[in-house]
Amino acid sequence: MIQFCEDCGEKNFLNSEQMQAGKAVFKCTACSYYNSYNLKIDKKTYSEKLLNLSKTVGIEQYIIVDQKGNIAAHNILNPEKIARIIISCAKNAFAIGKPNMEYVMFHGNNQKKIFIFPAGNSYLGVIKQQNISNITLTNSILNFIKNLGSNTGRLS
Repeated sequence: MIQFCEDCGEKNFLNSEQMQAGKAVFKCTACSYYNSYNLKIDKKTYSEKLLNLSKTVGIEQYIIVDQKGNIAAHNILNPEKIARIIISCAKNAFAIGKPNMEYVMFHGNNQKKIFIFPAGNSYLGVIKQQNISNITLTNSILNFIKNLGSNTGRLS
């Protein structure tokens, strides 16, 4: 993808690693200015990819919540209650662990494992299937988020 520098206007060629979570982030090759652009979202492709979330290996249930607590998508029981929990836990955990934290994991009252991933300007909460390893689930989710963000913009 080609992006132009905000400061000097130089053309910069970006790879997929520079276009994640709904942003194109790069240092200009000409003037070294740090650029950060929000990418446009192809709504149709984005919606189709979100439907595949429930098919992702290891997911029993999921919820996508923006930072204000608005629910973008879910297949979970009591989504409003879970959304409040996800926001509270995510904001605290990621405030402590930024910028290197990829996810957090909690045990629910029912002994199910709950994972929370930052995804653009939102959080993805996942209840893990019991017969799947934590590593298998986290790799599946991180790849899903990377692919969603690199092709369609940002999650929610």
